[in-house]
Amino acid sequence: MTAKLQEYINQLYRTEAAYRATLNGIVEGAKQEFLALPRDQRNKENKMKIVRSKLDVLLAQEDACDAEVEAILSGMQAVLKEYGQSNDLVNEVRSYYQESKVTWKAAMMTQLYS
Repeated sequence: MTAKLQEYINQLYRTEAAYRATLNGIVEGAKQEFLALPRDQRNKENKMKIVRSKLDVLLAQEDACDAEVEAILSGMQAVLKEYGQSNDLVNEVRSYYQESKVTWKAAMMTQLYS
């Protein structure tokens, strides 16, 4: 059981790393797009336009990551059920994921909007 759960945990770490890299790339691209504007066009309004233009892609990435995490958690839940264990671990991981996502999003939005 432990090896099976560890593989799911490893999948979660790989998923997190992949999606954070993708999202960081999108955020960095938005910053570069803003910095590529002529100096006199680098204002709050144009910054917000660039940020809003990335919103659909960011939300799609979030949805894809959420789905992948839920699939992994479902696998963990199946292993725990198979061995007669509670879902506490799955609930803790899900909670951690949600909290981590909120914190990361807030940090990125602060960067983008400041």
